[in-house]
This record gives sequence, structure tokens and C-alpha cells, in this order.
Amino acid sequence: MLRSSTLPDYDRYIAFLRACGIEGPDLEVWVFTWRRLKAMETPEIASWMPGIWTTTS
Repeated sequence: MLRSSTLPDYDRYIAFLRACGIEGPDLEVWVFTWRRLKAMETPEIASWMPGIWTTTS
């Protein structure tokens, strides 16, 4: 998972974080980051998120 060029699915990501001992507010930060990266995969969705830049062809 650490060397992949794509995001893991959400459940696998959460399981990995918990196995690393990440819980509570720290987990929320990681979840927010995963959701932000996931949104960036779909530019029409990401455009509403502040700080997200999209490239247009």
C-alpha cells in the first residue's frame, strides 16, 4: 500500500491507519486527507473544495 500510485480503498486505508496506532483526532486528519485526494481524482467534484487546484486540458 505504501508504494502504490493509487489510493487504497477507504476500508483498507482505515484498517492500515488503525494498525499503525492512529486513532481519534489524528485519524480524522488522515481521513480528511484521503477524502481530499479522492476528490482530486474527479476534477468536477474537487472544484468546490478550497485549496484544490485542477488542471484543464
